Amino acid sequence: MKTLSTIEAAQHMAMTQEVVAGIKEFIGDHRAEKGGLLGSNDPGIITHFAPDPTARCNGGAYDPDIDAMNRQIKEWKEEGIAFCGFVHSHPQGVRRLSSYDEWYAGEILDAFKKLDRLCLPIVMTVPDTGAFQILPYLATPGAVDRKRVKIVEAELRIAGADAPSADVAGSLEFGLHRDRGAEATYSPATVARRAKGQSIQYFGNFPKTFKDTADHDGNDWQPFRLHQREFDDDQSAREKAKRFLERMRGAFDLERLNRVRTIVIGTGGGQSLLRNMARMGFGEFVFIDPDTVSESNVASQQAIPDAIGQPKVVALAQDIVTLNPAAAALAIAERIENVSDEQFQSLMRRPMRASFGHFGRAPEPRPMPYQPEYLLLLVLTDSFWAQGRGHRLGLQFGVTTICAQEYKEEVGAEVTYTVPGITPACHRCITASRYRAYLAEGFTNDVTSHGAPIFAAEYLNAVLGHIVLAVVHHGTNHPLWGNVVQRLGDKNLLRMRMHPDFDLRFGDTFARRHEGVAGIDNLFMLDTLFLPQSPDCGQSASRPVCPDCNGSGNLFDAMGTFDDTRNVRR
Repeated sequence: MKTLSTIEAAQHMAMTQEVVAGIKEFIGDHRAEKGGLLGSNDPGIITHFAPDPTARCNGGAYDPDIDAMNRQIKEWKEEGIAFCGFVHSHPQGVRRLSSYDEWYAGEILDAFKKLDRLCLPIVMTVPDTGAFQILPYLATPGAVDRKRVKIVEAELRIAGADAPSADVAGSLEFGLHRDRGAEATYSPATVARRAKGQSIQYFGNFPKTFKDTADHDGNDWQPFRLHQREFDDDQSAREKAKRFLERMRGAFDLERLNRVRTIVIGTGGGQSLLRNMARMGFGEFVFIDPDTVSESNVASQQAIPDAIGQPKVVALAQDIVTLNPAAAALAIAERIENVSDEQFQSLMRRPMRASFGHFGRAPEPRPMPYQPEYLLLLVLTDSFWAQGRGHRLGLQFGVTTICAQEYKEEVGAEVTYTVPGITPACHRCITASRYRAYLAEGFTNDVTSHGAPIFAAEYLNAVLGHIVLAVVHHGTNHPLWGNVVQRLGDKNLLRMRMHPDFDLRFGDTFARRHEGVAGIDNLFMLDTLFLPQSPDCGQSASRPVCPDCNGSGNLFDAMGTFDDTRNVRR
């Protein structure tokens, strides 16, 4: 009788009703991503599911707890249960295996020589999509190199049922994107790809080759796909980064910072913030900005004269990997409006580096591409439309999002941030009057950075840096930064007074809150207010229900609710 690992022609994937129920309870009833192991003690049928509760997970990645899963596989083997696959969830719209999933399948099939196929079903969850669905994928090893896997779609059957179950079986929405393009060798510092006017460049201090299939085909543009089986980290870069950060050891969770992927929309005034994040050990950056460095940027944005004429994202990415040799940066010289939701998901998920263990964890025996442990979205542009798009992307994918802008004449600045599950009000709730001005009243902003002192941008960047440290340490046991976001609670609007005439231009923002305070004359300028915010839930005529977050107070409720975040809800 054929076993589960030798069924070839029919391309069926069968599992018991108990396994389906277990997958739904642990994975399907929770937001992506979560996962676990699959096992079998009955030929041709998946009979066991083992949850992976200690995996490193976020809204865009599932990174298994390898040690725990290996122990489970060993226990199963002693009980006569054969390991046969992994199951994990994906966010809404991501209905295919990622390049990381394919790479990992190759590693498993290479290690388990008796496996002729690996079950890799993807789960669409109830909170993310409104329905529980299992998308059955199989990986088969290459004839010569078992790591060169072939991914096929299967038909899912529930043991004892005559036909696929309607609530779990489904076809692919997008189909499989097969790799195209040839292998090439690049210099350690720069990998560049241009297609039909798009500019996408990768920066990292890594010497090995990899395949770059940066596709641009109408709206189906995949910014990058790294094949990490040919992509090793450079030991010297790792050691150099360790020496740079020696004085930071113990002060911050450097392993956490190394595993943060920061996606940045707008890289002008925030350049010093981003360079300093690299100095602190932040590991991965994606920069999105269409502008080039101009002569006027030297005085206003800390641009380097040698970079004049270069795309801002390219000049900045080069600095990032110099300041942190263990980092990687992707530079996209594009407007955020030209990046689709599916492309943004790719920017969240695609592996950018091999694993690094240089801040505490030992390196893995074999380098493997890992997905970020924490995603952070920074919207550092004064464009209302670009800032709104960034805010909607943050809601759609449940990503911590920070927006910032300076006020007219640079007398002050504003920061709004959202941490789903903590802050109840979204960016649009906080800035509802601004939305009314633009959408209903036809307002056009004519304020520019002309005449703005660079010190104003640097003050804002310093405040932003502290907020960044707070949000990325949130949920950790760090004694200084681990509970700051929890302590701030609903105070997710910051206003900074950089000039004593701030209130003359923007109302009694500071004076009203300082009224009656002893020693008020000592509060003159260079101070920050943390203002509590509540969601717009229809509490008054001037505060109707927020079209973006629906005013529930739980920003996770907005995940997956946008058909296309490029469209503004009115």
